[in-house]
Amino acid sequence: MDNNDSVKNKKVPVMFSKDNNLISSKSKMTLRGRKVFDAAVMNAKECDDENGMPTIKAEISGHELMSFLGVDDRSVYKEIKKLCNVDARPADSNAPSILDWSVILKDDKNEKFDIIKVIVRARFENGRLEIYFNSALKNNLIGLKKNFTMLDRNIISHFSSNYSYQLYQIFKKTIDRQTAITKKNGPYDIEFDLVDLKVQLGVVDANTNPILKRAVTDDEIKSIDEIEKINDEELVKTLKEIKSFRRYALEKAKTEINEISDIECDYKLIRRGRGGSCKGVIFTVKYKDVILESKKVEPEKNEEIDPWAFVEEMCVFMKNEKLSIRDLKNIADASEYNMEKVKKAYEVLCSTNKVENVTAFMIKAIKENYDVPVKRVKPTSFHNFTERDYSSEDFEELERQLLTGDRNTK
Repeated sequence: MDNNDSVKNKKVPVMFSKDNNLISSKSKMTLRGRKVFDAAVMNAKECDDENGMPTIKAEISGHELMSFLGVDDRSVYKEIKKLCNVDARPADSNAPSILDWSVILKDDKNEKFDIIKVIVRARFENGRLEIYFNSALKNNLIGLKKNFTMLDRNIISHFSSNYSYQLYQIFKKTIDRQTAITKKNGPYDIEFDLVDLKVQLGVVDANTNPILKRAVTDDEIKSIDEIEKINDEELVKTLKEIKSFRRYALEKAKTEINEISDIECDYKLIRRGRGGSCKGVIFTVKYKDVILESKKVEPEKNEEIDPWAFVEEMCVFMKNEKLSIRDLKNIADASEYNMEKVKKAYEVLCSTNKVENVTAFMIKAIKENYDVPVKRVKPTSFHNFTERDYSSEDFEELERQLLTGDRNTK
């Protein structure tokens, strides 16, 4: 794939800020868990809990969950239970959970650190996930003013590799920081010791061994040369192994990042000693020469419109209507993915009393170009308009395409 073409064909950015300490946090979480975590970071807000106590909460809609997880509405509950390790048996007690996420705030100069559990509560009901964050991380979640990185949701949501997902955010953080310091566009080198890289990417869980855990706080195990202190042959073998790690992690991440994102990356192994054993990895990263510009998507160019982004935008200003995905998709189809038409029809709806069938009304308002408030009348054949009457599309096929990532809009 031509890199320039891949950038040109990207969707208009949907940016959000993420604290660099959260980017650097270490977890053995799955890719889906990381995506849900970032969805929560995007939606984090200060509010009061049910007891009137101040808290930091994120509400993630079923639409967002399906978009990030790549599942349909029937599988969301099952996936969220798995990510929260709800049904874990004793043998699965060490399985990763989004509630296990920790962040380490260090200040080596003043000899102090703070290990903070990030998520203190997760609640799922009526198709919505509520994530409650540790209030100690308020400055890392709300109103960020420094030490953060801007990420594009359209990019990270398309990664299929856990390693691509994590490395991209690390690369983005490094490039932005170095560009601010040097005033140059790169490229920049990022060097990792093999132990630290594998812990950072969740290949091994730092909590599985007390000595390895110190690697997280840069205490005792700082490099692969020191792993012999670990009294666990299998763990040492895993930390030293490079062939499979290179094939299934590094190569896949390199390919995905270069094809999907706005960053170009390459890497080389650091080898030392007689046997030439791998001690670490040096990544070379830079932004691509052609950067996507944030341009307004023209409604008539339907092939460039992301159906999920369109429907999610509708959810924001139509949240009080509590419409299903199918209803929202039908309204979007009727408008030919012209947001101005949808908003105009919704204004008419809001100025009209006692609408019995919101979806049918919106579609008729769009097709007949209502531009003034209309008086409500008693139910007629119009109000008994069924979904099959106002759309010739196969709903199930549309929803399947939407949920499985087939984004070609007819």
